[in-house]
Amino acid sequence: SSGINAEYLNIMSIKELKSAAKRERSMGGADQASKRAKITVQNGAEVFQETGMSGSKNVQVYKDRAGHVYAATLGHVDIAQGKNSYYKLQILKVGDHKYELFRAWGRIGTTIGSSTFDSFFSPEGA
Repeated sequence: SSGINAEYLNIMSIKELKSAAKRERSMGGADQASKRAKITVQNGAEVFQETGMSGSKNVQVYKDRAGHVYAATLGHVDIAQGKNSYYKLQILKVGDHKYELFRAWGRIGTTIGSSTFDSFFSPEGA
């Protein structure tokens, strides 16, 4: 029969997950620790690292009056073809009157991909 056999499922507690992560870090040494990304939250949302603007005090992810954050990360996994792709969108408010539509796409685990910016003077245009 197909499906998941319940006796092989292993649900780990938070303590077990932390312990496993600690073991993995110790086995990888400093190299693993240096690969971690630093996430900077501005105005309640992360400015994507790929923008090159993360951490800039002049840049924030656009939020409308209702508090909706204009950022999305989409993923597509095709197990049969071994592809794991992503697409990122984000509207950034730069200064007081400039908006940038940031788009990035590629394959996870490879250097395949690209990104682009489009400039607008209003969030509706972006």
